[in-house]
Amino acid sequence: MKKIALTIVLFIIFLPVFSQNTGYMGKKFIFNAETSLSPAFFRENFNNERGFGKFHYIIEPNIEYIFHRKMSLGLVYLNTKGKYPIWLHLRNDDIFQIQGVYSINNNSFNSNGIGLFYKYYFTKKSYAPLGYYLKFEFDYFINNYKIDSIDISSIWHENVPIPSSFQKIIPATNGKGSLFAAKFEIGRDFLFFNCLRISTGLSLGITFGGFKSNYAKIKAANPYWKNPPPYYFSWNNNEELATPNENINSILLNMYWVGFKVGIGFVAF
Repeated sequence: MKKIALTIVLFIIFLPVFSQNTGYMGKKFIFNAETSLSPAFFRENFNNERGFGKFHYIIEPNIEYIFHRKMSLGLVYLNTKGKYPIWLHLRNDDIFQIQGVYSINNNSFNSNGIGLFYKYYFTKKSYAPLGYYLKFEFDYFINNYKIDSIDISSIWHENVPIPSSFQKIIPATNGKGSLFAAKFEIGRDFLFFNCLRISTGLSLGITFGGFKSNYAKIKAANPYWKNPPPYYFSWNNNEELATPNENINSILLNMYWVGFKVGIGFVAF
């Protein structure tokens, strides 16, 4: 939260540097409500679904400041929610072998963030706040995740009784993580009645993390480890497996690599 607050303060402080700009018809500030959609081909979306016709979303309300005839700066708030799977490995200490590997899919996360962007209107007939533009954006996400309590008996499907060494209830877990990201966008702004703006855009982005997930590197535990726990999640005792935050970052990467933006804005004052 300190980083987000510092970003907002710096944005406000540096706005007066461009105060000599007259803006559009004397107006410099634009309030936008935007959403970015991306195909959920590889990772689950907020409905825990993936595949053709499934999408991720990121809500991106923002405030934009025109500081040049062809340029503007913006401060954006980011929010998205979703679900993700974890892998639960159960090992039977009594017989020294893996008893089962289970996918638990109802774990939820919520990501909030903040970003800064620069827009440049690049054609002769384009000028802030309408026409064809290029946008460069740098974002910071804070992930909050929750893993619900797991009743082993509800997922056990082996033909043998649950070993006495197993803890029957695995308690709920909460955690937090973060992720930096950057993207490039090309799009077009349409202006109506000199105040109402409709925006469309296509973006390509990269996250500085998210390249490791349990889909990429899933391994069964070594049955000959000494003193293994009676149960464990995929992020324990095997460095090849993803942590919950790495798993979420992988979903954010899939949200961020390509995006189709739609938005509506108001040229205020």
